[in-house]
Amino acid sequence: MSREPERGNKRLRVLLLPTLVLCTFVGFTITAFLSTLLVDVALSFEVSIGTASELFLISSLTGLIVGLAMSAISIKFKHRSLFLIGISVFVVGTFCFFLAQSFAMLVFSQFLLSAGSTTVSIISYTLIGDHFPLEKRGWAIGLLVSSIMVAFIVAAPLSGLIASIAGWRSVLSWFIIPTSIACVALSLISIPSNQPKLDLSSQSLYVQAYKRIFLCKSTVACLIGTTLVSFISVVPMYAVSFYRTVDSVSPTIGGIFSSIAAAGGVVGGLVGGRLVNRYGRKPLAVALCFVSGVMCVIFTFVPVIGVSVAIWAWQLELRLWDWLVLPV
Repeated sequence: MSREPERGNKRLRVLLLPTLVLCTFVGFTITAFLSTLLVDVALSFEVSIGTASELFLISSLTGLIVGLAMSAISIKFKHRSLFLIGISVFVVGTFCFFLAQSFAMLVFSQFLLSAGSTTVSIISYTLIGDHFPLEKRGWAIGLLVSSIMVAFIVAAPLSGLIASIAGWRSVLSWFIIPTSIACVALSLISIPSNQPKLDLSSQSLYVQAYKRIFLCKSTVACLIGTTLVSFISVVPMYAVSFYRTVDSVSPTIGGIFSSIAAAGGVVGGLVGGRLVNRYGRKPLAVALCFVSGVMCVIFTFVPVIGVSVAIWAWQLELRLWDWLVLPV
């Protein structure tokens, strides 16, 4: 009789990683959707594109606050509960975004979406640490990171296509809301409730770790570098709006452009390890940082749209230096 529950637990564990990958994917579809259809959202609420872009600012600030809070909360509360709260808040945010009739409501929806997706992202890595052996954690984390780029490759052109047919709200009702609800259902089934227990001495190690981080000059430099590369990463978020405004491309074509650029980011991640081994981490990081920053500006001044998109994709490919800097 005792073997049957064990077999059931193993089946549920098989679903854990696909659930985490799908939830991470869905969490970033909203970013791909918004970056592709920012022009349409701005027109719908009769605000400028610049004002509508403040939604990205709300998302970043919320992610920062929630991320800092999670470093303490995740120690005291069950990871399953936190994950379910995060994905549930994200679902509520998608409904609010779909039903929003004012820009203020849209801002509140973006707050919920960012809080939910940030919680899901952080706790996903925590769950991998809780339930996967050390030799499989790298592979599992790699799948989570890959799902972020896949979200842009899939969701951006799909958002443009659906919006061209039935409007930007249909992207939420046809695609994002159903998949987010599916994530809630899978999470209820597959996220285990058991987790390693931390004693008081283990919790104090976290405080010591934070102190060591900020006392190490190299680590602080890495944190500053990561912050700066985030600025470079955010600029191309407005690229589709730029092409749609300046070159009058359709939402579908703009989504395809975003998908091509995201594919460039995937290529950059794949070749990163080989470049590090050949040229060294520090000189490569500095060189690629400089080139990526320059190209981030250049692509907006190229008159030929095909060349401009190619430069944009190349710039995202060079974003691999962010990954190079972190382990310094």
